[in-house]
Amino acid sequence: MSVKLQIEIFKYTYGSNHTKRLSSHLPLSNIMVFVPVSEINAFINEIMISIDMVAMNAFMMRYRESFCPDLDLTFMDYFLELSKRENRGQFIVHHEKLFEYGITIDAQSSRAKEKVDVLKFVKDVDYRLTKVREPVKQGGVVTKNVYHFTPLAFKKILLAARPHARHEINVDRYRDYYLFLEEVVGYYNEYQQLHKDRRNAMLTSENVNLSEQVSNLTEQIGNLTTQHEQQMAEQTRNVAEQKAQIAQLLGYAQSTTNTLDDVKDELTDTKNILIETQEEVTTAKSYLEDKSYHSTKNPSNENLHHYFAATKYVKKCGDEVAKFVTGQRKYVINTMNKYVEEDNHKIAVPPFYNANGVDLRQNAQEAFKLKRREVVKAYNDRVAADAKAFNTELLKEIRAHNKLHPDNIRIYELEKLKPKKITVGAITVKFAKLQFTYTQNEYMSFDEVLKVILDTNRSTQSSPMDSSDSEEE
Repeated sequence: MSVKLQIEIFKYTYGSNHTKRLSSHLPLSNIMVFVPVSEINAFINEIMISIDMVAMNAFMMRYRESFCPDLDLTFMDYFLELSKRENRGQFIVHHEKLFEYGITIDAQSSRAKEKVDVLKFVKDVDYRLTKVREPVKQGGVVTKNVYHFTPLAFKKILLAARPHARHEINVDRYRDYYLFLEEVVGYYNEYQQLHKDRRNAMLTSENVNLSEQVSNLTEQIGNLTTQHEQQMAEQTRNVAEQKAQIAQLLGYAQSTTNTLDDVKDELTDTKNILIETQEEVTTAKSYLEDKSYHSTKNPSNENLHHYFAATKYVKKCGDEVAKFVTGQRKYVINTMNKYVEEDNHKIAVPPFYNANGVDLRQNAQEAFKLKRREVVKAYNDRVAADAKAFNTELLKEIRAHNKLHPDNIRIYELEKLKPKKITVGAITVKFAKLQFTYTQNEYMSFDEVLKVILDTNRSTQSSPMDSSDSEEE
């Protein structure tokens, strides 16, 4: 936009009397111009070449270089300094800054008083007025008014300023600055969404590859089942059931998407998502191999029925370990006795009938993940509610204090309570094939983890663990 056209705009807005002196004092090259959508799209596509997310500050500087290189941002560092959290609500801007930034024609406090009256500022909220005694050459002292504004009030004055013939600084640059920021923030949000969509597409591709790996594992396990047909002729009637269980492995691919949601909640990165998904595939393979060996109908001899039990011991580091024992009743009882007598284990879960301990371990692990998320959510909801209640009373207290003590202002933003939330990582329980390891924490006890296993058994097994034949004789 030419200088001549800019002067015509000013003349239309403020009247012709200002025009002559304006043209010789005010550089008007900072007025924002319209940028076609096609150019914005090309700009964002160029930045999208980078796989890593471009930071907001870098995005803003590149946008300025591309579309408004003459935009005056020499004052931006000072504005950002004022915007820091510790400066919010503080009376830190001396009224002489109004003259320095071209708002008033001199540094007299009376000029600041004019702005206070026009904008209807509230004393001790938007500004603070103090009396300062200074000596004079003729002798004696004179009392002067000194205004200190909050950062927010100072910026309101800047945005409300109008060009004046005696200004040496074009105050339009402050409005251009905030228009520039609004555009940059809007386009940066679009860029972030595009970057996120591309990342999700890449993760989807990875999930497809994992699904193919799961299919290969399914085929391998099917072959393993075939190899054992001669040794397990009596289980011919169970082949269809085993195939259905193997087909269930296909559902584990879908759990990858759920894992992605969990990882986003816990603020971990994409690499951790893929590692967790791979671990689930490995667990699934182990689970199906166990199924192919252990899934069997109950023989007539009760000692050959399938049982499940658990012992407990404490490691040197203080972690508690639950050792799973699963198999035929006689094997479980003998193994339990060995752990207790020789290894000083304690009985955590007495032996009880269970159709298949492999199923119980797998189902209990999934049930624990759900329970852990419930515990975390309940805790976070509670601390958030407590913080809100505390802050409500605190705000009332501060307002009453500030009204009674205007010379000792308290700042709510500096005193308010922030809720300390947790993630699932605060509850550390590591499940392995034949045990889980519990690390002490204040959110979920060792016994509560065991209860998940017992509750899972009650909800999934046809024979209750409380039956008379579940206890060791």
